[in-house]
Amino acid sequence: MADISRQIKQNEAKLLDIKKEQSSVTEGIFNFSQTLKKAQQRLEENARVSNNSSDRINKKDLADDQSFAHEVASKLRGYEAEITSAFTRERRLLKTENDELRRQKIESENEEITDGD
Repeated sequence: MADISRQIKQNEAKLLDIKKEQSSVTEGIFNFSQTLKKAQQRLEENARVSNNSSDRINKKDLADDQSFAHEVASKLRGYEAEITSAFTRERRLLKTENDELRRQKIESENEEITDGD
């Protein structure tokens, strides 16, 4: 029974670690997306300035940069969804394992009580 209790505590510690790691990853993704938004805003501002000039090459470069920024933002959202899903799946597995361990522990305790009578 001590092994079961120890495993439950280890799983709970893993759950906390996963939660911290997910928070860290989510914060990193958020910070990167904010940086990307600022870059897109600068590109849009440069595009407006460029529209007032006749620099055709610059306009093409700006359009390419904007397209790339939108592509990166889209991929970032996809990665964030995948990462969140993986963390959720790992937490669910650990919680399920802990539920099973707790059930085993209760059964074991009940058997000890029954055997003691």
